[in-house]
Amino acid sequence: MELRTKSKRPGIKSTIDVFYDKTIGFSKYINDSATYKMVLVKSGSFVVEENGEYKVITAPVGMAVNEKADFKVISESGVESSTIYFKPSFIREEFTFEAINSGKYDKLLNAVKKSRQMDPDERMITAIEGNVEFEDSYDASIYQDAILLLEFNWHERDIVYYTLTKQEYDAVNRMFESVKYDLVEQPDNL
Repeated sequence: MELRTKSKRPGIKSTIDVFYDKTIGFSKYINDSATYKMVLVKSGSFVVEENGEYKVITAPVGMAVNEKADFKVISESGVESSTIYFKPSFIREEFTFEAINSGKYDKLLNAVKKSRQMDPDERMITAIEGNVEFEDSYDASIYQDAILLLEFNWHERDIVYYTLTKQEYDAVNRMFESVKYDLVEQPDNL
């Protein structure tokens, strides 16, 4: 199945590379190799196998899953999850998997990683003085778009887990529900 959303408007055959799925347990498409996945786990707990080790994870949790991930659930109990699937080219046309995995954006992304490791005062000084690494990399808009994809590709792991507080879960859930509303209800008819 192509994880895309089709327009419900009669006579319009457009689609976008974003798909929403809410399930008991995990979506059957979780290991889709053509999309990034943002997963929000509302309740329950589960055990995953990662690099030969078992990891117990308890909700609420958020996950960033890239296209290379092999999400192996060993067991689960009471899991309810929502998943948003998307292609990186949805964020920016030139962000294809081939371009991202080719190393084309490594200089830019290393600069982004470096800035995240700075303390806030150092980051502010660097921003005020201008950061040659960023300026030499790409323009500001591509830098901002690359930050949106950072969690999916520039870790040592293909799946990154985030334990969430109730308040964090509620905030992320509101964003997920907003995406769901736009994709499922299509209030603008597109």
